[in-house]
Amino acid sequence: MGNDLLTKKILVVDNSKVITKIIQNFLAESGFEPGNIFRAETKNQAMMMLGLEKFDLITSAIHLSDSNGIDFLKEVRNNGDDKHRNTPFLIISADSKEDYLDDLKEFSGCAFLSKPFNQKQIKEWVYKALNCLEETPEEETGPSKVSQGKTEIEVPEKIKELFSKGIIEAMEQYMADASPTKLKEDWELNGFFSSWVDLMDSENRVQLNLIINFP
Repeated sequence: MGNDLLTKKILVVDNSKVITKIIQNFLAESGFEPGNIFRAETKNQAMMMLGLEKFDLITSAIHLSDSNGIDFLKEVRNNGDDKHRNTPFLIISADSKEDYLDDLKEFSGCAFLSKPFNQKQIKEWVYKALNCLEETPEEETGPSKVSQGKTEIEVPEKIKELFSKGIIEAMEQYMADASPTKLKEDWELNGFFSSWVDLMDSENRVQLNLIINFP
């Protein structure tokens, strides 16, 4: 199965570059060839790519800058070119699945994945869509890794800025807001899932408190 996955081509459509990169990484971890995972940020860009390539899988967000995932699905299925009429199509969104059930039932080979999602969920869907059975990877043999001592690395400010921006954008899939504020000591985390992450860089006097609380 591993060699078969390496030849499959996947189109990932989302208006967030961070989200498409996350999905691309999850697919690569699931056994797909990174070079065969294509990304698009708009419906028009995706349709152009579908006209040039034959894809084995398609994933799309609901909210696109020039359209929405359901209209994109309908255009793919109703296009005069039949090569993607039955291609497995996965909608990924933080919206309620019930809002789109009727549209998804209209076409075959469609599924809905709710945000937040993880690599296992992506893997299970694509394997099912391709009728694959998971193989147990062989253990690698070879010399054991030698631990290296820590080395101080000076990170350029531009890299820090882009990293911070990427984290905030990535958190959009969890429907979270990120904004500067004063530290509060009296947070009560009593949701179904709660987590507090405190990242402190004393040298640069930067502190990030990340709070996730699903009631």
